Amino acid sequence: MNGYTKPGLLLLMISVVIAFCGTLAQYSFYSSVRPTDLQGHYSSFLFNLWPLTIIGILAGLLYYLGAIFILLGRKEFGEKHRKYIFYSIIIFIAVVVLTFVFTRSISSTAFSWITSGQPTNTFTDTADFFRTQILSSLIDSLIFAIPYGLIWVFALYNLENKKGQIILLAAFVTMILIPIVTFIGSFTVVNDWITYGTLDNLSNASTSSFMRSDLFSISQWTGPTGIILLLSQFLNCILLFVALYIPYNRIITRELKPDLSTTQA
Repeated sequence: MNGYTKPGLLLLMISVVIAFCGTLAQYSFYSSVRPTDLQGHYSSFLFNLWPLTIIGILAGLLYYLGAIFILLGRKEFGEKHRKYIFYSIIIFIAVVVLTFVFTRSISSTAFSWITSGQPTNTFTDTADFFRTQILSSLIDSLIFAIPYGLIWVFALYNLENKKGQIILLAAFVTMILIPIVTFIGSFTVVNDWITYGTLDNLSNASTSSFMRSDLFSISQWTGPTGIILLLSQFLNCILLFVALYIPYNRIITRELKPDLSTTQA
């Protein structure tokens, strides 16, 4: 019998740790750079973001590799666990399809706005467009947080003991909390852009350097919102890691034993 679930859980734990390290590095980077540092050095700023991108890609690869192992081991721990893994797959496919549809819709709207004479648009048009686009994308992320969390719940629930099930459900709650914090912080940032005239600068090419630094200075990763977002991410990673470690440890200690009737089917 091939034991896929245990290495899958291990890979997922590693991906959670790497993802949080990336979040911590992102917060540290954004909170340490001064807006004036961007003046005339925007390309260098973007280049310095590459390590964060690499961390994100690595975490994503390990996450999907771990998920594949969990999928391959769906028959190892009983018929109910196999069914729950199937539900996770259905939800994952639905999320991928809906994400593609919403992303294409938002991109098409943005492209139409740009090609329909953006330079002639008024400040009110620009502000309304950005507010609508940000609001739409944030609502989408908030809605998708629920099925994304359900993927974790269905994939792990039958591998957990009672304590693990409670921790897993708590992690599910934090998965919804994070986009809520992001939603509030990002929408506040958009309103600040409008209040401070940043969107007006956005439509003025001669002030692009100022626009970049001004956008950065009121990023959602700075100030109280950034701290709350970081703490929310930290709590979510801790809960997810524990929720993954409990079934991993149960398999190692043989508390959770494979169901031979399903693995041999």
